[in-house]
Amino acid sequence: IYSSALTEDQIKIDMNAGSAINLGTGQNEANNLTDGAGNPPVAYYPMDENTGSSYTYDHSGNGLNMTLVYIDNSDWVPCKFGSCLDFDGTSEYAWYQDTTGSVLDITDAITVEAWIKSRANQGKYTRIVDKSYQTAWTFSSRGTGTNNLSVWINNAERAYTSDDVFSNNKWAHVAFTYDKNAGGTDEVKIYVNGTLVASGDYST
Repeated sequence: IYSSALTEDQIKIDMNAGSAINLGTGQNEANNLTDGAGNPPVAYYPMDENTGSSYTYDHSGNGLNMTLVYIDNSDWVPCKFGSCLDFDGTSEYAWYQDTTGSVLDITDAITVEAWIKSRANQGKYTRIVDKSYQTAWTFSSRGTGTNNLSVWINNAERAYTSDDVFSNNKWAHVAFTYDKNAGGTDEVKIYVNGTLVASGDYST
């Protein structure tokens, strides 16, 4: 999660590196990105502990460690890069109790990225990353159709893709950005594997 709207090229860099590339804090920033000093991620979860049932740790430096719910050691599996968690899509999840004034109180621009691998067609509402669809934002599947993506901000759907933008049993890098000051159109954008696949207007 970044508190800025990354460009398509920057999202591709993140995707190809398989990590947050230490944006704004590491040597790769100056070499790879075009936004100068850049903005470091405000939250970054590799989910690569490969053991445990209590926490998955934030590697951004902000200490926003997530609590694991209904997770046991059998849920740690080999993944795109190292290990990760295999969520059952029903009861298992990870969460962080946000507080007022935290670095997650993002209002004007944001980027949310994730690697996903679905075992079955997502014909139901399935959250990928969620703060609150009513008062903040949610990145999820739509709840109708199959293998699509949707972004809700402040209690309304602001952008969504067509069906089948990712395939079952294959890793896909998914992302959305929001830029309040984008100029009146296409403030919300959705990317799959580094390519823009949908956009929508929302400047409030």
